Amino acid sequence: MNKKFNKILIWPLFGLVILTGMYIWDAFLSSYEKDVIIPIDYINIPKGLMMTGQRPLNLEVTLDGSKSDVRKLSDQSLSYVLSLDSASHGMNSISFTPENIKLPGGIVVTKINPQGISLRLEKEVRVDLPFRVVVSGKAAPGYMVADTLVTPQTLSIRGPESLIENTGYINTKPVDIAGASETFRKEVVPDIAEEIEITTPNKGYVAEIRIIEKVVEKQFLDIPVVGKDALWPYEVMPNKVDLEIRGPENLVDKFDPVKDVSVTLDLKDLAPGVYVRRANITLPLDMLLVSVNPEIFTVTLVAPK
Repeated sequence: MNKKFNKILIWPLFGLVILTGMYIWDAFLSSYEKDVIIPIDYINIPKGLMMTGQRPLNLEVTLDGSKSDVRKLSDQSLSYVLSLDSASHGMNSISFTPENIKLPGGIVVTKINPQGISLRLEKEVRVDLPFRVVVSGKAAPGYMVADTLVTPQTLSIRGPESLIENTGYINTKPVDIAGASETFRKEVVPDIAEEIEITTPNKGYVAEIRIIEKVVEKQFLDIPVVGKDALWPYEVMPNKVDLEIRGPENLVDKFDPVKDVSVTLDLKDLAPGVYVRRANITLPLDMLLVSVNPEIFTVTLVAPK
């Protein structure tokens, strides 16, 4: 009875030993590969130089080791440390090597993509440049941008010589003024290349866009000239006048020379005879008289026979 029971018990135990061995082999002894993406840490850039142009920020690395060890790396921070202490001005060819990746024992790098890069270093330049506002869009009909102001008015920057040597100012990213009919303020962002760094302490960049009514000039022809307070019949020569006026575009566009202006000659208490007079011209508020032609008029007052 006991021998039969022992035989029955041995087979499950034997199976358990086999499974345990397989687990140990798979987790700790067998080779396991995994592809990971790791960042590149550029360090020790020579004083007075800086990197320019396109460069990779990450590497694709294939790791080999036990499954247990490789999986543990998911909780660790890996990076490729690239020291540029031996790089020089101009183009530098650099190869990526596994030694620059710090890994725990038992794990090795079998592949790196890309295998190397060409990296340009340029002279670093520091300058102070004017900061100016760029606008886009159109203000509301009848309105226009009078001027703009941005704070601060000057920015201190550092960057590669090739980008800065021909730069005379720094623009904001465009400020949309579409439909604006009054002055407004808005936070803005400098429009600079990625390689350029602003060294001015950043307390925020604010632009003020001053919006005013658009002022236009327009000529109106053949406006009647009328005598006022005449005691006698009269004749005016010439009896029409041409006016040029200035004012807000919205008002000038709606200006009616028949209803909105009066051109009169003061004939009060004048006896019959011939007189030379200047016209009295009355315009709506916000309208200015630019020119009048003619300026002098001849008035003849005639006594009834």
